[in-house]
Order: sequence, then C-alpha cells, then structure tokens
Amino acid sequence: MQYNICDFGAVADGKTDSTAAIQKAIDACAAQGGGTVTVPAGVFATDMISLRSFVELHFETGSRILSLLKPVPDPNAKCDEPSSNPKRYLIGGWKAENVAITGFGIIEGCPEEYFWNKNDGLEHPLYGQRFWPGLHRPKGMIHFRECRGVTIRDITLIDPPCYCLWMLGCDDCEVTGIRIKADLRGPNDDGIDIDCCSNVRVANCDVIDGDDGIALKSDTHELGYDKACENITITNCRLYTSSDGIRIGYEGDGAIRRVTVSNCVIHNTMIGISLMVAISPHDIRGTDIYNGPALTDILFENLVIDSFQTFNFQHVKSPEDCPEPIKGFMDRIFFRNITATATRGSFLGGAPESPIRHIEFSNLYLKLSGDMGTDFLEKVPDPYPTWSDLPFSGVPWPFYVRNAEDVVFRDSTVEWGNITGAWQPEIVRCENAVVTQENIRTKNAPGDKVLFPVGLYCGVPYFKPPVGFDEAAHLKSLGEANDRNTDDLGKLAGSFRTADRITASFVYAQPPDYHGFPMLNAPVSAWQEVFRRFRTMHIDTVIFQAALWKELGECFYRTKIFTGLTCYGVLERMFEAAAMENMHVYLGGYGSVAGWKEHFSQAELDAELKNHRVCFEELCKLGKFDGMYFPSETAFKDHREPEKERRMHTLYRNFAEIVKAENPDLRIIVSPATMHDPKDNGMFQDFWNSVLTDSHIDIVMPQDCIGNTCSRLTDMDSQWKAWKEITDSQKMTLWSHTEIFERRGYRPEHNLYPASPERVAAQLALTAPYVKCHCCWEAVYFTSDEAGMEGRRLRKYMTDGKL
Repeated sequence: MQYNICDFGAVADGKTDSTAAIQKAIDACAAQGGGTVTVPAGVFATDMISLRSFVELHFETGSRILSLLKPVPDPNAKCDEPSSNPKRYLIGGWKAENVAITGFGIIEGCPEEYFWNKNDGLEHPLYGQRFWPGLHRPKGMIHFRECRGVTIRDITLIDPPCYCLWMLGCDDCEVTGIRIKADLRGPNDDGIDIDCCSNVRVANCDVIDGDDGIALKSDTHELGYDKACENITITNCRLYTSSDGIRIGYEGDGAIRRVTVSNCVIHNTMIGISLMVAISPHDIRGTDIYNGPALTDILFENLVIDSFQTFNFQHVKSPEDCPEPIKGFMDRIFFRNITATATRGSFLGGAPESPIRHIEFSNLYLKLSGDMGTDFLEKVPDPYPTWSDLPFSGVPWPFYVRNAEDVVFRDSTVEWGNITGAWQPEIVRCENAVVTQENIRTKNAPGDKVLFPVGLYCGVPYFKPPVGFDEAAHLKSLGEANDRNTDDLGKLAGSFRTADRITASFVYAQPPDYHGFPMLNAPVSAWQEVFRRFRTMHIDTVIFQAALWKELGECFYRTKIFTGLTCYGVLERMFEAAAMENMHVYLGGYGSVAGWKEHFSQAELDAELKNHRVCFEELCKLGKFDGMYFPSETAFKDHREPEKERRMHTLYRNFAEIVKAENPDLRIIVSPATMHDPKDNGMFQDFWNSVLTDSHIDIVMPQDCIGNTCSRLTDMDSQWKAWKEITDSQKMTLWSHTEIFERRGYRPEHNLYPASPERVAAQLALTAPYVKCHCCWEAVYFTSDEAGMEGRRLRKYMTDGKL
C-alpha cells in the first residue's frame, strides 16, 4: 500500500506545520499492515515524526523536509551545557521493526533557529573555533532506538542540531548511499553514530560534518541495559570532518567487537582513526563511563587518510578517587594497506592497569610533514590531551606508544617530507611498551644527512641547501667566483665567435631550483608556443630532465607503478606538441640525485636500477622519442674514488643495457660534472675512463658548471680538451652543457638569473672546437619575459647571434 502525505493534509510551502498530516499517513499505513508513505516533490515543514513497524518513508526526487523542532528539556539531564534530549528527534522510531527511510530527497535540521549560536565569540570546547551549542537539543536528527530491520538509503541529511543519524540498541540495520552535509563548525554534529547496535552495514556514504564522521559507541547507560555494539561493516565511504574520521568508543561501557572498516577515504580531519576506551567519569560533559568498553577484533584495511594525526588510541589511567580501576581494554586491532599523510605523530596509549594488546600495522605508508614544536619532546603529557590540543602541540615521532603489549609494525614505510622543527627520526618512541618492527623503511628521516632537502616556495617544491649549510660562507665564495668569471670575461673580450649556436635545451615541468616557467599544467598549445620560440633561437632538440623525480615526490606522466607520488600528465601534452613542431625529444627517466652520495650500498644500487627500468618501460608506451637522458650526475673531486667509479660504471652500463634491449636505436646521454682543476686532468681522465669503459653510452654532455661557480672560463679549454680525449677513446660523442644562468644565492626568491650573452658566447667559443652540439639548461625560462630584461637580452642573442 502507498500513502501520499499530501492526501492527509501536508502542505508543500515550507512554512505550514505538516507534522500531524505526515504522522496520520504513517499511522494509517501501519494500521493496514505496512507499506510506503511517500513524500512528493516540494518543501514540507514538520516537527517530530515517528515511524511504525513495516513502514517505509520514501522521498521522491525534489522533496525536502525542514525541521520545526524546538528546545525541549530532558528531565534526566545531568548537566546544563551542552545538554541534549535523547528522546527527541526529527524522524525516527522506537521498538519498531522493518522501518525504512529511502529516496533522493533532503532532510534538513535547521539548527540555527534554536540550537546553535554562531556569534558568541567564545572559545569552544572542541577543536578550533566552533558554534556554541544551545540548550536542550534533540540528540539525533534521525534516531532509531531499539529497532530491528532499519534501512536508510539514498537520502541527503543536512545540518543536524546534534547527531545527524543515531541508532541506539538496534539490530539488522543497513545504511547505504546516503549523503550528509553538516557544517564543519557545527557542535557535535556527528555523521553516523552506531550505538549498542548489532549486524549493521554502512556502505557508499558521503559524510561531511563538524564532529565524528562515523562513530561506534556502546552507551549502555543511555540504553538502560547491557548490549554490545558488534558485527559492524563500514565500506566504500568518504569522510570529511573537522574532528575524527572514524571514532570507536568513548561513550558507554558496553563491548564493541567484530568490526571491519574498509575501502574508505578519510580526508581533512583532525584525527583519522580514534579508539577511546574511557575518560574520567567526572568529565564536565557528564558522560557515563565507569568501566570502559572492551574494544576487540577490529580490522581497518584499504584506507586513504589525510589528517593532523592519523591514529589516536586513548585509554587514560583511572582517576585517583575512582573506587576501582577502569576495566575496559583494547585487544586484537589490525590495520592493513593504509596510505596516510599527517602533520603530527600518532599516539597509542593504554592505561598502566590495562595496556593495549595485540595491535598490528602492516603495509602502512605514512608521510609526515609540517612544522613540529618542542612541547612534547621532553615528555608526552599523561594523560594525553584529548580534545583541543592537537593543532598546536603534537607527537614529534611517527608513533608514541604508551602502556602496550605486542604492538607490531610490519612491511611499512614512513616518510618525512617538507618538515621543519623538532621532528625525530626514531619511528616509535616507547613508554612501558613492547613494540616489534619488521621490514620498516624510512625516507628522508630527520637527522639523517639529507643531500637535497625539499622545501616549498609559492607552492612549488624546490631543493633547499643541506642541513648545516653555511649560507654566509657560501655566499662569500659565490660572490668571489662570480667576480673571477667577470674578470676572465674581460680577458677574453674580442675573441668570441658568434657563429656557434645552442641547438638543444633541457626543459622542466616544475624546476627544482628556482621559481621557473609555469609548464606544470600547460596545455598542448602552450608547449607549441614554447617550441616555436625555440625554433626562432635555432633549438630543435629538447631534453625533459626527469619524467619521474624521486626527490620532489612527483611524476610527470600518468604512472601505474609509482602510485605513491603526485602524478601530472605533462609528458603526454609535451609529446603531442613536439610532434606538431617537429622537435627531437630525449627523456630523462627516473631522476634522482643518488650519484652525489658519498656512499651507495648494493641495495640502493639495485633499487635505483629497478626504478630506472620500470620508469623506462612506462615511458616507452607514451610515444616515440630519440633517446634517454640518464641524470645520475657525479663529479670528480680531485682524487680517484674506486667505490664511486664501480658504482657509476654499474649504473651507466646497466641503464644502457635496459634501454638498448628495448630499442637499440635509442641514444643515451649522460651528464657528469667537470668539478676539477686542470692540474688534475690525469686523474680526472682515469676516473671517467673507468666509469665509461664498456658502458654503451652514446653521448657525454658534461656540465661546465660555470653558473654553479665550479669552473673558470680560463680553465675551460683545458677541461674540454680532456673530455674530448676521454670521449674519443670511448668512441662516444661529446656535447656541451652550456649554462645560461648565474647563481647569486641559495634561496628560490633570489637564486638563479639569466647569464649575460657575453658569458654564454665565451662558453660556446671555448667548447666549440671539441663538441658536436651545444645544449643549455632551461631556455624556456632563462630566455623568457618572466626572467626579466636579462632574459629578453639573452633571447635576442640566441636568436640572432649578435652581442
């Protein structure tokens, strides 16, 4: 049987109180043994509505209900503020069977009328500045109590006065495909609260709210008898909250057990996953927690979490005046296949009399970033801050574990990225805890010697000087070196040939060492414009520096393998434009700075080669290109280094074999640096012959490094003569790497500038007798209007060859 609420007097004007009409329709349906009560398109205003057994309240598309609820005191309330009335709701039922709310309509709580104060200017009790809750709010906008067979499907719930959907003491419930849109500043506006319920399935829901996204609780005191919250599955949900994504525990003493949370995205939250056994029963909120719940047999798997803090387990010690210890505990909690980012370390804390037990993390990828203070370095507070402290203070270790037994971290990775402050490299700091670590990898751990740490400038990642870098001393040296090159330029005046041309250029999507030219999201047409400008400067070859840049954490094509990196579809667009403009293309593959390391283990070498291989195999599927650029830069430093020579020879040879096995016609370029004094030419040549012999490299393109103040103009002839002898003996082609920039500092806002045309001309003249081709670094930027007057002057020289 179907019943339309308008047939019972409901008025779709958004103002008329339709409570009695809707309730009559529901009661009539129930009296006939059940059926469907339809809410047609239109806006209906209503007060509290109760569903009956075997009744489905179905919302047609375009229908909306607006709340007319007003404050009604709960005579059993234990405190005045913030109080709520658990017996009041907008739509719900009590001890009903087989009830449902379905359809694509909207239910709106209208909390601003009576239940929120937006403009009181007070410091609110929860995270950040929030609206202050009014008195006597209905605790659940949609509320089912002690019901069996509850179905809630497809509905949209907006701005509840307190909890959005609260089920207490219910069995056999299904919540699927609902959308919750609550204000992120709303007080206690939880998304879905499952309280003392069993056999519940939550799937495909989208939740935005200002408190817990989905909460599992066991408030047996409110229910009036002991009942576990058990056999719960939560899957395929998206949770965006200003508090906790998933909260298990906190209110009540009943058990919570046999729970699975899977395939969910939790983002922009304060805490990703919160497990709470107890807080003091004397808490000002009047919460009834005396023994604490037993949280057992809970599995979280296949989650993506973005939060201030990924995990927070709270089991505070019993209050001193508590007649007996809190009895709740956490046991057998499992986390599998989780990718998380956070700005604070996680806290896992049991009580001294009841430690957390059997907690296991496997295949966790945790990336930490942001600034860390020193508040918790000396001692993590006990009890740990529960509510508002997280954004301001935090755990400086990835995990702090207190009062725990048998905690295991297995097959996981912890990465630190863009960190500042007091972060600590130790993965787990323990306090009265037993923790096992098996196959845990770290990346960029603080305190390690980081060769090129990554920072952000105007939202763009760039390489920062290493930790301990003496900027003042280096700036002094830099100025002296620039002065020497200016003097050398004067000595060479009049001897420049202007016939030599730069015909190749490196290009970047996101330069790592200066602000650069914005090509990261450039369309094909913008790449075409760049290449046409290159043609006017006689450049017909481009080398994309690194299709995947490990240190920047970015990949510039759509990878199926390096999924832990941020991916952009840059190469695809560049390829299309290059084909249109007949540009020759060389690709740099897996770009890393491993070649600069002082020591390089066999394991690191194997990992480098594996990543080069898989990256190259993906690049081959993108389109045709002329060759590969191998960016494993290594400099000679005044003496032979057998370990480095063997390592680089292995890298070069194996990389070449990978490329040639795929396509023997692809040419391979390597780009070492010339950092040596001409008096060391003998050792220099022995070093590079050792590296290059039988390496199958086709083109050697040394960096002359004038812009990096490593070589003087007056030394270049001798240096390049040595390179020519090396490449001739190895039957390789020699290209120059003509640097068209100057370094004037070590920060991105005043770092690299276009070189003078006179200095570029001198470099070309000095290298021309030895090389087949002149290549430069990033002509797209250093000859652009973005580089200022110097860039335009350099572009004019590269176009017409006149000084």
